[in-house]
Amino acid sequence: MCEVIMKDIFIVFSATPYKMGKFIRFFTKAKFNHVSVSFDRDLFNAYTFARRYIDTPFFGGFIKDSPARYFYKNQPADVTVCKTEVDDGVFENMKAVCEKMYAEHEEYLYNFFSAVSYVFGRRIFIDKAYTCVEFAAYILSFADSEINKDGFYTVDGLFEVSKDRAVYSGP
Repeated sequence: MCEVIMKDIFIVFSATPYKMGKFIRFFTKAKFNHVSVSFDRDLFNAYTFARRYIDTPFFGGFIKDSPARYFYKNQPADVTVCKTEVDDGVFENMKAVCEKMYAEHEEYLYNFFSAVSYVFGRRIFIDKAYTCVEFAAYILSFADSEINKDGFYTVDGLFEVSKDRAVYSGP
């Protein structure tokens, strides 16, 4: 009999201290404005769709997130980290998808059209373009049958699905 090896993935929900994050939370009345996915317990290699540079709000794409991006002028972001346990095969598949996307990161764009359409409860599909929450839902759909990779989720909505697996909440 073959033993199934389980591994953890981490979903980081954040209320970032940047002006853009504050604006998004004010406008949406949401607790969080950003989400990323990590395969490391230390969260130093997280994947997401976001601004490529902190000072450039309209130039975004697929990036590697790190804890350093969660500080602004010595102000830390408020985060909640959720852990999802998956079998080794699913883990490796999810990680391979992220690594392939990162290797081709210049082909991927932040989906500003979809981000704007969220106020109307809609999602706009564009090839190789995601918002952070669309990307996180896509990756989580490999492991969680409740999550539809093509579904409509807000960051807080995806958090509602994941909150029972929270392992940390704070700065």
